[in-house]
Amino acid sequence: MIKKINSLTFRFIKNKNNYSIWFIKRSYYYYNILEDKKIRNCINIFFKKIKYIIIYEIYYIKINKFLNFIQILIYILVKNFLIKHIKKKINKLRIKIKNKINYINFNIGIKKIINIYKYPNILSKFIIKQLKKKVSFFKIIKKTIELTEKTYIKGIKIKISGKINSKETKHNECIKEGIISLKNIKLKINCCLYKIKTIYGILSIKIWIFI
Repeated sequence: MIKKINSLTFRFIKNKNNYSIWFIKRSYYYYNILEDKKIRNCINIFFKKIKYIIIYEIYYIKINKFLNFIQILIYILVKNFLIKHIKKKINKLRIKIKNKINYINFNIGIKKIINIYKYPNILSKFIIKQLKKKVSFFKIIKKTIELTEKTYIKGIKIKISGKINSKETKHNECIKEGIISLKNIKLKINCCLYKIKTIYGILSIKIWIFI
């Protein structure tokens, strides 16, 4: 019987970065995972409420815990002129996080993502925006591949399933460009699954990128 394996979990030990780093007794794992979840939820809610941010995307939040100190790094896609605006709001975010956790000393840093179209979750949102504008599927794929070529990635695979371009029947479209081998554990492949509800049903987009 064939079983589907997630591309990220398949390669996690080999070449995946950890988004949370802390060293504690096993009995405290649950409390630390719960605390990390509270921090991430607090950051995501905070960024949704910030005014004037039309285009932004939090790619991931890295949390490093030390004995009496926490370092929080937010990797974000945002326009250059909005970075200063976000940094001014960091003190408010610090107060909100302080109420959620037991640590007194912690630092929050913001890092801007370079080569944004190298990340699958950003590409998936770009595809969905184009589909909402009723742009034809093949034009979207062509534009997506053009954007990824500028980032010098080695390969990309895009799979879209659902009622594409408001068609009555469901379709599965799969496009592959360059080298991409999902069976090789040594390759560094980023994967993203994004689902969106439309009036015609659920549309799912899955993207694999070989860096």
